[in-house]
This record gives sequence, structure tokens and C-alpha cells, in this order.
Amino acid sequence: IRTFAEAESLFNSTVPKTVRNSGEGAIRKFLRGKQASHIESVSNAPSKAKSPGNIVWESAKNNIRRGPRNMNRMERLAASAKNGAHSVRIVGKAVAANAGRGAAMAAVLEAPVSTLENGIHCARGRKSRGEATKDTAMDVGKAAAMGGAMAAGITVAGALGAGPFIATTAPVAVPLGLGLFALSSAQRIGSAMAHDADALVSTHLRFHTACEICETGVSCYDAFALAVSSIPKVVETE
Repeated sequence: IRTFAEAESLFNSTVPKTVRNSGEGAIRKFLRGKQASHIESVSNAPSKAKSPGNIVWESAKNNIRRGPRNMNRMERLAASAKNGAHSVRIVGKAVAANAGRGAAMAAVLEAPVSTLENGIHCARGRKSRGEATKDTAMDVGKAAAMGGAMAAGITVAGALGAGPFIATTAPVAVPLGLGLFALSSAQRIGSAMAHDADALVSTHLRFHTACEICETGVSCYDAFALAVSSIPKVVETE
């Protein structure tokens, strides 16, 4: 029976760091179906029974089949290689899962903003329905890609040992990020709405400039038509 200190030493020495850093779920997956196999068996080297350097995690089936025999070199290499590959699969699945969640969350946040922004452009005749739909899809796709990449990066950083830093900064970074996104979204919608106001002011100025022609006998109706005709044509909606 090991003491708590001995068990902790065994855990830190034999379970891959990337797995330990990935949390309890990852640790359970790594240890499932394994036993702590003694490189030199307890029967042959009882003094090394509790030594972490004499232990490697291995399939329980292989450990039981070996019995009191020491592990040979090929068995040790095989067990170490399998543990390394298993740890990569565990972390890789966590990265993929978190990347998917990050991508989905970013897409959910971006979709209504881009839909409204491009919808305004479409309604005001600046984009066709097809162009607005295409631009919305591109905006959502870019946001999803960025969200997935960020989530994957954070997961990898956590597995490499940055977990404490991430946990410390997350309470500040997450609200700050959402706040900046909300501000950016408001600016995008405001810009889309302001476009027509700018066009109206421009038309008003052109009208007054054209009205100066009245002195030469041009009617106000003709002056207004001249002002409107000077505005660049917009794309017709489908």
C-alpha cells in the first residue's frame, strides 16, 4: 500500500504531463484498462516495488499474462510507445471537441450580426440578395474558423501547462472579449445605417449646388433631377 506522497509521486512520474494538465476526464481515459506494471517484478526486486522509475502503465491483460517475469526491453518500449500514442489521441480529441464548440459559438454570435448588417445593405439597394447571402456566409465562416482556432490553441496551451494562467485570466478575458464583440457589432450596424444618412446629406448639398443654376433659368425640379442623377447607381435587388 502506498502513502499519499508515494501515490502522488507515482502519478506525476508515470502519467504524461499533457494528460495530467488536461484534467480529470483525460486522466481517467488514460488509466482506463491499464495497470501499473513493474519493469522488474515484485518477486524479483521487492525493494523496487514502490519505485516510480520501476513502473510503466500497461494493458492489464498484458501485465497479468506476464506474471512474475520481468519486462523485457521490447515490452517496455511497446508500453511506452502505446502510452505516448494514447496521450496524443486523448489531447487531440479534446482539441478537436473544443475547436468544434468554439467554432459553433463564434458562428452563433456572428450570424445575427452579419445577417442584420448585410440585410440592411440589401434592403437599401447596396447589395443584391445573393451578394448579401454570400457575404453573410463568408462572415460566419471566418468567425467560426477564428473561434475554432482560438479554442484549439487554448486547449493545446492548457495541455502544455498554461492551465493556471488561463484559469486566472479567463474571468477578465471572456467578458472583455464579449464586450469588444458587442461594441464592434454595434459599430458595424451603425455604419450600415449611417450610409444612407451620408448619401442624403450629399444629395442635399448637390441639390443646393444645382439650385444655383436657377439664376440661369433652370427650374427647381430640373435642379433636383440633376442632383439625384449625380448619385452613383446602386445595385438593384434581385
